[in-house]
Amino acid sequence: MRHTPAEADLQAQLEHALRRETGRAVGWPDWSEAVPGAIPVVLLDGLDELLQAGAQLLDSARQWSYLREIERFQAREAEQGRPLIVLVTSRTVVADRSEIPARSQVLRLEPFGESEIERWLDIWNSANRSYFERHGLHPLALAPVLQHAELAAQPLLLLMLALYDSVSGDLHRMRYERISRTQLYERLLTEFARRQVVKDGPLPVAEQDAAVDRELHRLSVIALGMLHRGTQAIGGEQADRDLRAFATEEPHGEPRGAEPLFGRFFFVHEAQAVVTEQPLRSYEFLHATFGEHLAARLIDRALRRLAESGAVDDGELYALLSFTPLTDRAQLVQNLGDMLTAWPTGRDRLPTLLATLFKAAEWDPHRSDPGHAPAAVTRTYRNAVYEANLLLVAVLAGGGAVHASAFVGSEHLVDNWPRRAMLWKSQLSSESRELLSSALQTARCWRDAQPDLLIGTRQAGRPTDLPHLRAALPNGAYADEFTTLERTWRG
Repeated sequence: MRHTPAEADLQAQLEHALRRETGRAVGWPDWSEAVPGAIPVVLLDGLDELLQAGAQLLDSARQWSYLREIERFQAREAEQGRPLIVLVTSRTVVADRSEIPARSQVLRLEPFGESEIERWLDIWNSANRSYFERHGLHPLALAPVLQHAELAAQPLLLLMLALYDSVSGDLHRMRYERISRTQLYERLLTEFARRQVVKDGPLPVAEQDAAVDRELHRLSVIALGMLHRGTQAIGGEQADRDLRAFATEEPHGEPRGAEPLFGRFFFVHEAQAVVTEQPLRSYEFLHATFGEHLAARLIDRALRRLAESGAVDDGELYALLSFTPLTDRAQLVQNLGDMLTAWPTGRDRLPTLLATLFKAAEWDPHRSDPGHAPAAVTRTYRNAVYEANLLLVAVLAGGGAVHASAFVGSEHLVDNWPRRAMLWKSQLSSESRELLSSALQTARCWRDAQPDLLIGTRQAGRPTDLPHLRAALPNGAYADEFTTLERTWRG
């Protein structure tokens, strides 16, 4: 489907494919009647290509009705004495964008189970026995792989784990390390970025590390673009605009656009469609959690620069945090929390810096604009999202809780806090509002003889450990039981 005109009707698409394969202009009726009694079987391979890449120019009604169009074509052909069977393949991630006719037969390829993973590893170890012996490596055993079953269930991602282990046997060693998923993803993505950098030629260690970081930065920008657009895929032109907005200094000759970047990594899927003879491309990560890790990584690096410099210009951070509430992606919040926890120094300064930015969120004369505009939203919406995200990040960096007075002042807390919360409620969608409310919780408390609010996180639906927080409160502060953020919207 990536090479056929996406805007054409089905018959024109079939005739285009015949001409492309044979070099002759062949009409569908003539071809299908060429062998009397034979029933053609048509394979439309990659409906997701048309739905993803073609979505940049095709209207949604055409995408939604495409399978119905096939059904009508089959009915017409049967009436003409030319019945045909049509098989359509699609990745499940976009299968909901097209209506499936009621009488269709649907087959879903299931992820690998333990027995399939074990069989795959047997073949892998057999094929690479001599390589393991030459490099002093053990064959890849089932147990360390099953520790990452979510990835291993997908064949291509299982290959990614196996290739990672083939460098130095790291998966085996991880059995005896307590590492988070965030640390695993960082190692995986760093190793694969390094593999691509090394292919371009030998570099001194420092330059190689810098080149790896640039590759990961570009991938992270694309991941953030997907987050900001609320999708799992991004168009080629959109990706190029985002890369220009967050461009870094790059040595001459390094690829800058999305196409050469994504062509270097097999864990990124490229969809392609042709609309009015114009090739369109769309990109997505083979597993959504890669994108969530990379987006969190980009935000973490920006926060590190903020903490190190104490800069008053929050233009980069505003562009990163003002389009989508981070709580829309729970795994991203978890990843960012893990990254902040791993900071060797500087994290203790972050809540104060973020509180300062919070107070100036609506108007900051020092703010630069990198030109990142993934969605048409109002300034009021962006300010509301930015405030909510700054508060969330401050809670993560502050060990699980911060005081509302640090963000809205203690003198008029009773008025200012509900005002901020109501702004978020008025601007966020009902779904985003619910997710934010379920991620943050508040407790009334006293601090420095003044009434205050303690704002904490909820981990996996469970309240933060209140006795632990009470013990950590300064100046004899007191906190009562936590309630949800939703309660504060009602005053």
